[in-house]
Amino acid sequence: MPPKKKPRISKEDGKEKTAIPDDAQWCLDRADQVSFKEFIERWDCLDRNRAQQRFGNILAKYFGTKSERDKKIHSDYKNWIATADYLRFWSKRSESIILVKTSMACTELIDTVTEQRLASLHSAVANTDIPINTHIYTAASSANAFDTPATASATDSSDTSTTTSVPGPQKSSCIDTSYSGDACFEVDNSFITISNDTSNDDMYDDPWIFQDTDVTQLFKTYRATIRDIVIKHKTLPIESYTHELAALTHVLILCKNQHSAIAEKIFIWWKR
Repeated sequence: MPPKKKPRISKEDGKEKTAIPDDAQWCLDRADQVSFKEFIERWDCLDRNRAQQRFGNILAKYFGTKSERDKKIHSDYKNWIATADYLRFWSKRSESIILVKTSMACTELIDTVTEQRLASLHSAVANTDIPINTHIYTAASSANAFDTPATASATDSSDTSTTTSVPGPQKSSCIDTSYSGDACFEVDNSFITISNDTSNDDMYDDPWIFQDTDVTQLFKTYRATIRDIVIKHKTLPIESYTHELAALTHVLILCKNQHSAIAEKIFIWWKR
C-alpha cells in the first residue's frame, strides 16, 4: 500500500507554511469579485449543503477581516442564499445532475446486461460442446449471405432440407435486409437452439409502445429476420454481430450512432 501523501509545504521567511487549497486560492485570486454562484459553477458542486459549508469555511478563514471588501463578500453571500433566485439556481442544477446520473446509470446497466447475456450465451454454447468459430469471408463469397427471406426462399427452393421461417408483420416483407459488408461472423447451430428456446409469444402480451409505434412488434420482426438469416446462411455481419446475437435472446441493444445495419433498415423503414 503506497504511503499517504503529506500536505504540501511552502517555506516563507524561514518558516514552514501549509499550502492553500486550490478552491480557497481561487477565491483569493478573485477577492474583489468572488461570488458563491461562480464558486459552485467553477468547482462543479453537486450538493447544496456541502457547497455552502465549504464556501462558508473559506470566507471565515480567508475573508474574516473587518475590511469593507470582506464585509461585502459576506453580505452578498448571505443575501443571495436567502433569495428565490438561489433556490431556482439549485433547482435547475438538480435537473442537470439527475440527467447526468441517469445517463451514467443507463450506460452501466446496458454494459452489465450485455456482459451477462454474452456470458450466458458462452455458457450455453460450452454446455452443448459446440465451439464458436469465426471466419472471414471475401466480398465475393459473402455477396449473397444476407438476402431477404423471400430471396433466400427462392434460392433454397431446390434444396431438399427444410428450414424454419418465423412470420413477422405484413410490412416486413418489403424490408431489404441485404448486407454489403466484406466480413461475416459464422454462427453455429447452438445459437439457433438458444433462440428457439427463448422465443415465447407470452412475452409480447404487454407491448412497448413509443410515440404510437409498437416497438415490441418491430423487435419481433428484427428477431425473426436475424433468425431467418442465421438459419439459412449461418452468418452475421461481424461489425454488429453482438447486436444480432443479443436480439436472439430478447435483448435490444440501443447505442447512439452504433446501431446494427439490419436493425436500422427494419426500424427506420417502419416510420416511413
